[in-house]
Parts: sequence; structure tokens; C-alpha cells
Amino acid sequence: QPENKAAVAEFRDQSEINGERYVVSYDFLRDPSGAIIGILQVGSRMAPYEKSLDAVIWRTTLITFGAVVIVGIIVFFALNRLSVELAKITGRAQALLNSTREGVFGMDMDGNCTFINEAACMFLGYTPEEVRGEDMARLIRPPAPEGSKSEVSFVAMANSDDLVPTEDEFVRADGSRFPVRYFVSPVVSKAGIEACVLSFMNVTEEKKSVERMAEMTGRLESIIQSAQGAQRAKSAFFATTGQEISQSGESIRKAADELISSRSGDGEIVDKLREVRRSASSLLLTNELIVLGHHL
Repeated sequence: QPENKAAVAEFRDQSEINGERYVVSYDFLRDPSGAIIGILQVGSRMAPYEKSLDAVIWRTTLITFGAVVIVGIIVFFALNRLSVELAKITGRAQALLNSTREGVFGMDMDGNCTFINEAACMFLGYTPEEVRGEDMARLIRPPAPEGSKSEVSFVAMANSDDLVPTEDEFVRADGSRFPVRYFVSPVVSKAGIEACVLSFMNVTEEKKSVERMAEMTGRLESIIQSAQGAQRAKSAFFATTGQEISQSGESIRKAADELISSRSGDGEIVDKLREVRRSASSLLLTNELIVLGHHL
């Protein structure tokens, strides 16, 4: 029995006895004064516990694996169903975009294309694969003249409060240009503007119609001016000619009256003078009717 109490202590650990592992516990037996009077040794073979523990671990592993498989199957079918629904929604959205006659494409906040509809592809001469991920301003906007102020970006237009249509030109894939009227609108979420959508119309035919209308209007104005000039000339002609005819007719009628008075005895000459006077009166009446018809 050790005399130094501080030098002794209980022992609990694993130990190998006769080639077999045990869980061993040593406790000292003491009298009321604290003196060691003996040792209590308790040991238990570990094999049964290890087997039980292995069984528990194995069952736990199987249960966990089964649960993971079941959850995985549930997640797989849920994701598959969600993917199908998302594909349907995406298909309907694309069909809706393709049904419009306007060109429409979306951009992220860097101005890169995220989607485009069939009308826009037709107007621009690109396939969807050729424009997705591309900087649309660089792709379809004509280069600014050297030394001129750079144009406002599409994304900056979406961030602007001045959301009005803009008239400009876009460049096709073959380098040709065509006039457009476009509108840029923001895509807003709770976090703020996260993308933008540009819709545009090819206004080539509209421009041609306006030009034809302006040309026709110019021609019509020219015709009206010519007609007004002719009317003024006719009025001047009738005014001058009518006055001259009226004066001449009056002069002839007065002369005929004077000659009739002076030749009253010469019946044949008087008859001819009277005929001349009637002709002069008819000329004056005709002239008055013409002038009156002109004023009407």
C-alpha cells in the first residue's frame, strides 16, 4: 500500500488482458482515516460493445443513406418538374415575343444581350446565337463621327427619368443602315434596376411615306400657285379686255346713232347703220355676261 496519498489515483482506461481488450477501472479502497486498505478492480470485455456499436453505426449509415436517396429522388423529381414548368414559361414568353412585329431584345447592366426575338433578328440580320452575350450598342449602333460627343448608352437611357422614344439608325449585319424608333425600359426588382429591354420599329416605309407626302404636298402647292397665277392673269385679261370691248361697243353704238340721225333720208344706209348698232349692243351684252360669269 503506498504511503503517499498524493502519489496514488484512480485509473480508468482500456487495457489488453490475455490478448483481449477490456475497459478497466481501478479504484482504491480507503478507511475512515483515508488510508488505502485495498484496490477494487472492475473490468469488462469491449467486444460485445464494439459489436453493438458497429451495428448501430451500420444501421445509422443505412438509414442516413436511405434518407439521402429518398431526399435526392424527391429533389430530382421536384427540380425536373420545375425545369419543365420553367421551360413552358420560357417557351410561352418567347412565343409572345416572337408574335410582336416590333424588334425586342434584353440586356444586362453591361449592355450585353440576354435574349432577342425573331423580328429583331430579321431586322438586324443576325441569329440569336450570334448576338447573345454581345455588346448591343457596339454591334448595332453606327460609329460616332470623329470628334463628336459619344452617344448615351442603352443602359444609361434605362436609368434616365426621360423615358421617351428615340429616333436613330441601326446597323445590320451586312453593314447597311436603316432608320428606327426605339424605346428603352428598365427591368426593376426590389434591389433596383437589374436589366433593361429595348423595343424598336423599322420606320423605313414610314419615312418613305412622309417623304412622298411632302413631295405630293409640294407639287400640290405648286399647282395651286400656278392656278392662282392663271386666275389672276385671267382676271386681269377679262378686266382689261372687257373694258376695251365695252368702250369700243359704246363708241360704235354712239357713232351709229349719230349717222342714223344725219342720214335719216337714206333708207338703205340707215338700215345698215341700225344693224351695226344692234351688233354693237349685242357685243356689249355678251361682254357683260362674260364679265358676270367670271365673277361668279
